Amino acid sequence: MKTVAFFVNPIAGFGGELGWKGTDDFERAWKQSNYKGSRRAIERAIDAVHSLSSRLLEEIEWITAAGTMGEDILKRVSSRLRVVYNPQFPTTPQDTTNFLQRAKALTPSLVIFVGGDGTAKIVSRELKSTTIPAVGIPAGVKITSGCFVRAPKELGSLLDRWLQGSLISDYVDVTDLLESDYKRGIVNPILVGEILTLVSPFLQGEKTMYSLPDPELADLTYEGIAETISDEIEEGYWIIGPGSTTYRVMKKLGYELTPLGVDLLRKGKLIAKDANCERLIKELKNVNPTDLYVLLTPIGGQGFLLGRGNQQICCSILEKLCPDNFRLIATPEKMEALNNLFIDVDCQTSFRHSSFVRVITGLNRVRMIRLTVL
Repeated sequence: MKTVAFFVNPIAGFGGELGWKGTDDFERAWKQSNYKGSRRAIERAIDAVHSLSSRLLEEIEWITAAGTMGEDILKRVSSRLRVVYNPQFPTTPQDTTNFLQRAKALTPSLVIFVGGDGTAKIVSRELKSTTIPAVGIPAGVKITSGCFVRAPKELGSLLDRWLQGSLISDYVDVTDLLESDYKRGIVNPILVGEILTLVSPFLQGEKTMYSLPDPELADLTYEGIAETISDEIEEGYWIIGPGSTTYRVMKKLGYELTPLGVDLLRKGKLIAKDANCERLIKELKNVNPTDLYVLLTPIGGQGFLLGRGNQQICCSILEKLCPDNFRLIATPEKMEALNNLFIDVDCQTSFRHSSFVRVITGLNRVRMIRLTVL
């Protein structure tokens, strides 16, 4: 019998669909959610525990916190619970610290947490002096660290291998993006600690920054991508996703867009800047799906197209999009480090589970790569 500590940051990811660049301001998030917390965090926690087989659940005893911080989710799948902490409501980062201090005193074999980089930062700090590994369930707006599973439903497969003794533990960096910088379009992941985690192909890997070594070559690359999509961008509606690549390419085409937000064009004119899910739904309410396009770039080192940092493109939008109307762009350097692209969203898309997609990497240059819907 293994003892596993499990907890949820109930406000993680709340700001994603709203177009916030994080949920560091937890007091604002709780207030705006009418003290209900984050639907995303709870749903992702539920998906994670439902991925655990009955055989696997028979081998685990859980340490958790009361209510929405863990107990309510685990009761759905197991009766072997030990509640060791009653959080304040609404919860604060101090509740995460308090629970971890109670849990680590019981020396669990593993800690599983539901949150984002901010939560991972606290976990790394509190487990620093221990040899307890931790695994995150991605639910935040910012998810750049390498200790998260690729998708909640892959937790079961990871734990199954762990219980079989086929996984080793190793340290990975915990990074975070300052929300104040992120709002200003600055992507500068800061090393905030390290965390012992389970080495597995089910982990997402760390976000990597890529830059072309030659500024002139970089300029030519962005110009080439821009020229390749220039005719299409003048027609229909275009959702422009976040990222330095999309920002620089669109700048070559004469647009000054939001570097790390989502913008909307209509026939080449900007109609919504730094739009959230609600604004996109309103603007696209009567648009024919064949006239709606999306421009995205994958996250460096991770390969995520959707589900990381662009939750503004929410399920109500994704469910009406045609796969043929996605335009994917990236520099050759970014693509060389990727073998697969991923989609991790909480709804069905019209993409097949596994297929190959085209990524534009320069003037009339394309790289084919596998896309997996997790």
